Amino acid sequence: MERFNVLCDENYKRIYRYIYVMTNNQTLTEDLVQDVFLAAYEKGDLFLSHEKPAAFLYKTAKFLTCSALRKIQARGEESLSEGIPSLDKEPAEILALEEDRQIDEMDHVPEVLGKLSLEQKELYNRYYLNHEPMKDIAASLGLKEPALRMRYVRLRKEIRKIISEIDFQECKGGCYERKYEKKTESSY
Repeated sequence: MERFNVLCDENYKRIYRYIYVMTNNQTLTEDLVQDVFLAAYEKGDLFLSHEKPAAFLYKTAKFLTCSALRKIQARGEESLSEGIPSLDKEPAEILALEEDRQIDEMDHVPEVLGKLSLEQKELYNRYYLNHEPMKDIAASLGLKEPALRMRYVRLRKEIRKIISEIDFQECKGGCYERKYEKKTESSY
């Protein structure tokens, strides 16, 4: 029982976020998270002896969420369906798109592109600027789609790192000076 509690504690926030990205509804997410962990609890030793318990939780979360969303769409409930993403996208892709929305790299495109390798620039241009489908990019590069998705995950991490460095450098000069000016003004 203690191992089950540890696995729940380790995975609760991630499973919650994973489901919330798909539902965009707090109440539905809370219900589905509870259902996921209830399913794991009911599996008992089978769940605990699973090679990758977190994978079990994610698969269960995806299955239960997609089922719930299909039921909602079938009933035509408008209040929830506004925030429901298309079911033809993988949850990982939805999550990545959600993270990308938080990055305003358009403010720093020249600087960001200048710090990327040629391969990274090509990937960036094809998917983000030319809006080519992942399947087409993967096929042209002779890669499987999951391998290409991982490259995009690494690319997004690199872009976030570059942007945070740029923001830090901008803040290092400007923010420090503004803080220093405020201190000197208030000291008079």
